[in-house]
Formats: sequence, C-alpha cells, structure tokens
Amino acid sequence: MENHRLARAVLPMSVRCDTCQGHMLKGAKFNIRKEEVAGEAHLGIQIWRFYFRCSHCLAVFTLRSDPKNSDFAVEAGATRQKNLELEPLGAALDEVQVAAAAQV
Repeated sequence: MENHRLARAVLPMSVRCDTCQGHMLKGAKFNIRKEEVAGEAHLGIQIWRFYFRCSHCLAVFTLRSDPKNSDFAVEAGATRQKNLELEPLGAALDEVQVAAAAQV
C-alpha cells in the first residue's frame, strides 16, 4: 500500500457497477487511490491504475490509463457504458431558449 497515492478525480467515462448494477456518469467526482503499474509503459509514458468506489454500494472498481489509445480502460468491478454520456449544459440551455423563442 505504500505506493498508493490519494487523489480527487473525475470519472472519465460512464460506468455500471458489476456488484449492484448502479450507474455512475462521466464527470462524477470521487476520492480515489492511484498507483503506477510496475514495469509497464507505452513509449516511455507510465501506466496508472485508479481505484474508485461505487457511489451506491461502495464496491471497488479499477480503471487503468491507456496512453496508446489516449483513453482509459475498465479493469475490474465495472462495465463501461457508451450510451450514458451527458450532453453539455450549454446545449440544453440553447434548446430551452429556442423553445421559449418559438412560443413568443
């Protein structure tokens, strides 16, 4: 446990917990532990493992940095959800303003 570091991080993708089937959306903030994956790197870039806890049941799930694809990969405890991305707040506000202008 000595190589673990505590940090505050934003979930980089929407995931579903494999234990309770709860959904956590991209952008949710978590207190996490992170560690370097020993002996693994891609073109000199260190690979990191991140330990998150489900916000519903507190089960641990892990993500791993993937510098080769400029992304993150779910290692264990959760499943990546591609269709649960939130649209930007600005887009939702624009739709409301357009609907309000159409009523006038």
